[in-house]
Amino acid sequence: MSLDPILNASLVIQLHVIAALCAVIVGPLVLFRRSRDAWHKRLGKAYPF
Repeated sequence: MSLDPILNASLVIQLHVIAALCAVIVGPLVLFRRSRDAWHKRLGKAYPF
């Protein structure tokens, strides 16, 4: 599988892919860490970009 379709897509699609990848990475971290600690709050504020 190649990244060419994403790299050749419009800027909106590229930004959408980047946001989706961030959500996939940050989501489980927020859900599985202890809630109400400083990391949880920072990740929660950064999540909606």
